[in-house]
Amino acid sequence: MPIRTEHRFYYPIDWRELSAMVRFGRAGSACEGCGHPHGRVVYQLGNGRWWDAQIGAWRDGKGKSLT
Repeated sequence: MPIRTEHRFYYPIDWRELSAMVRFGRAGSACEGCGHPHGRVVYQLGNGRWWDAQIGAWRDGKGKSLT
């Protein structure tokens, strides 16, 4: 999500580099809260369970495997 022009003052100059380092380096291209992979379509049920195609199993809303 791009930074609004009126809010640029609140972000450091190297924000793009910091953001990329956190999203792809530290987090491993996945959400740190639930484990959803970054930039991929994820099928999710209404109760928070989602299909992780990489391991071939369902995960709960916190990213724990349900198998």
